[in-house]
Amino acid sequence: MIGYCGLAIVKGLRMKISMVLAAAVCAVSLHNRASAATIDFNTAVEPGSDTLVIGSVSITRLGGLHIGIVTSPNGTPALLGNGTTSGGSLLASQWTATFASLQNSVSIDLGDFGGDQDIVYLTAFNASNIQIGTVSQTLAIGFNGMVRLNLTVPDIKSIRFGQSNDPGGIFADNLTFSPVPIPAVLPVFAAAVGFLGFIGWRTRRRALLAA
Repeated sequence: MIGYCGLAIVKGLRMKISMVLAAAVCAVSLHNRASAATIDFNTAVEPGSDTLVIGSVSITRLGGLHIGIVTSPNGTPALLGNGTTSGGSLLASQWTATFASLQNSVSIDLGDFGGDQDIVYLTAFNASNIQIGTVSQTLAIGFNGMVRLNLTVPDIKSIRFGQSNDPGGIFADNLTFSPVPIPAVLPVFAAAVGFLGFIGWRTRRRALLAA
């Protein structure tokens, strides 16, 4: 009888282990699917200032000029930066974006209608405002459209993006960011391991009582 009961307990334990592991895998999978977020500016409203806050992201136009939202070369609403300072000097289109939590990767679409050559860039900084990655691309004269710049480095707290070579207008759209995944996944596995430990303890206790 004890041998039969022990076999039944083992089978039940195996089933519970499988269920817990399956739940952990599903939770991790759902986290990974939902982790990336994109700001497309389709419903954004011009803030009338140099800062635009969308969800947990704060976007600031460098130079103190107001943020503009107009139709991009792709035909969708996007950030536009051009204009002059109060002193009359032209400014290149540049923005910063600060995240509420650390990110693992970021990307942004940058482009123009092709009136001149543009050098667009994306630079990432950590929480200490130290540069941890940068990427750039040259848009040739006559290029009409948007290009995507990507950076994947750990612990991104803020980014700077836009045009670096000369004053003028450039468009920015589809800011996509993914959080650092490890801290979000660890609690799932910790809960699973803890539950398995509880099941093992309860099974051993029942077996001792039955003996």
